[in-house]
Formats: sequence, C-alpha cells, structure tokens
Amino acid sequence: MEEGGDESIEPSNFAEAEDNNSPANATSVPKRHKWSKLWLHASIMCGREFLYAVEIVLFTPIILQLGMPEKFYSFMGCFSPVLGILIGPVMGYRSDRCKSRFGRRRPFITALVIGALIGLSLLIFSKDIALKLGGSDLESRRIWGVVIGVFGAQVMDFCLD
Repeated sequence: MEEGGDESIEPSNFAEAEDNNSPANATSVPKRHKWSKLWLHASIMCGREFLYAVEIVLFTPIILQLGMPEKFYSFMGCFSPVLGILIGPVMGYRSDRCKSRFGRRRPFITALVIGALIGLSLLIFSKDIALKLGGSDLESRRIWGVVIGVFGAQVMDFCLD
C-alpha cells in the first residue's frame, strides 16, 4: 500500500450500497404520492384562489354601496401584507412546534379556512349586520357597515395569505 494510506478502506460495491436501507439511501429516492392526496391538495389551492377572486370582485362594489370614501381604497390593500409580515413568522413558529394529534399544519390550515369563510361572510353581509348594530341612525349604520365590511375583507385576505 502507498505511504500514508489507510488499509481499512475497501473499495465499495455499488450494488451492495443500493440494497442498504440506510437513511441516506432512503431519502435519495422521492416518495410517490397517491393521486387522492394530489387531488386534495389541488382542490384546497383551487378553493383558495376562488376565494381570492370573490374578494377582488365583491370588495369594491360592497364598500362603495356602504359609502366608504374613495380616497381610503388604496389603504385597504396594505393592511393584510403588514399583518402577514408581523404575524406570519409567529404562526410558523407555533405551527412547527404544534403537538396536535391531527399533525402540525392541519389545525392551522383548518383555522385559517374557517377565518376566511367568516371574513367572507362579514364582507357579504356587512350591510345587514350594520342595520342590526347601527340602530335607526343612518350615519351610524353607514359607519358600522364600512367597518364590518373592511374588517371582513382584511380577515379574509389575511387568512388566505
């Protein structure tokens, strides 16, 4: 053997290494997913995109109907990303350490889907809710309607992000 060589190193046999069930070999081959799992994931993403489209289509007409000044429309798009920047890392931290029997991600996904549906309901029914909360005063009903509609849209947008 050459000077400075290690006698304990033997040439490896590729066929033997392939049969070995070590963790290094197990992670090199991607796991195949069932079609049902792929369809489930695709349907969740489709539903999310559908709710985005509903929000975009309905937000402006509903808020216009409620009487919100047009100069505040541009501010509505910046609240949800700011909340996402502040709360997103906290939710990710909590999700990574979640010990639920349903898994780490599923409770958060379920809560955010429910939050998005509540936000959509608040946006769509903001005028009706404002009629109940605002009493007989027209200005009070208008303010309640705008607040509830904007809050619903922001909750929905945050949950979808």
